Amino acid sequence: MKTMVQAAFVVSFSILAAGPLPAQEATPVAPAAAEEATTSVDTGGSKDVGAPTAAAAANTAVAPTQPPKSSILKNIILGYKSYNDSGRFGFQNNSESKADADQGRNYKGKHEVKLGAKTDSGWGLYGQITQYRYEYDNAEFTRWSASDPSVTLLHPAFMEESNFRMTGSLRYYVPFTDRTKNKGVKQVAYYLDSNFKFSGDRGDEIFNSFNPRLFGADKYAPSDSRAKIEDITSYTRKINSWSRWGLGQWTQFEQHSETKDGLTVDAFVQYDVMYNSKTFFGPRIFAPVFVNNTVYDAPRAATWDNAYFEIYVQANL
Repeated sequence: MKTMVQAAFVVSFSILAAGPLPAQEATPVAPAAAEEATTSVDTGGSKDVGAPTAAAAANTAVAPTQPPKSSILKNIILGYKSYNDSGRFGFQNNSESKADADQGRNYKGKHEVKLGAKTDSGWGLYGQITQYRYEYDNAEFTRWSASDPSVTLLHPAFMEESNFRMTGSLRYYVPFTDRTKNKGVKQVAYYLDSNFKFSGDRGDEIFNSFNPRLFGADKYAPSDSRAKIEDITSYTRKINSWSRWGLGQWTQFEQHSETKDGLTVDAFVQYDVMYNSKTFFGPRIFAPVFVNNTVYDAPRAATWDNAYFEIYVQANL
């Protein structure tokens, strides 16, 4: 845990200074969470959803009222997210092998920076870069790893009422890493985010992010992804004006080129300290409750050994 927390702060302040990075060696599967919360208009986690990694989709709730923005700032999209995960509890501190991504991995960090603009009508466009940090018990395998940058198109909300909002965004991943370019991978994803606020002053909310994505490639390995669907649902409640707790589920379905399709379901609990609805941080615990075959970088079995701890940080303009 000490290693993970130290790495979280070091990585968060050093990522923007990092130079060219080696290509990621993973199956071409995008971040495992909805990218943005619907309370954050510019997208959902992740999570990003952004998830989930942790699910940024779990990261929604009513927070302290934000001061009004200037006419220029309200049309700028600028944000940073940091997912800082421990190794899976049963696989940490094992330096024997790198063949299994879980073995001996003590820390996994995913760090995203986005920049763009949006109109008052709800249309917008932003670019995003993502870098990963992996730390193993065997330092030989510790590394930075680049991910393909992306361009996201925002469109006006499907529905917007006083207590309910449904939004969507379309994302295209620009081939950048050696692996992506060598295989001719093309990836596109859509984020459909819904947020419902209960009446009353307790700050209860339910958030859902439905995220289908497709992968095209010139050539596939048997376990490479052709399609993936993620669904994240969370319930949160305010504790006071600056904090909240929540719980939820994160489902992942992955269709492979030749091997059997995979399905996993994680349950999670969260706690956040909030500056406002777009800037907050806090811990999460993810634990698998159902596993059928394999999903990239997902739990291998529904056991406590496959659970992990996360510190999530988000700061959006």
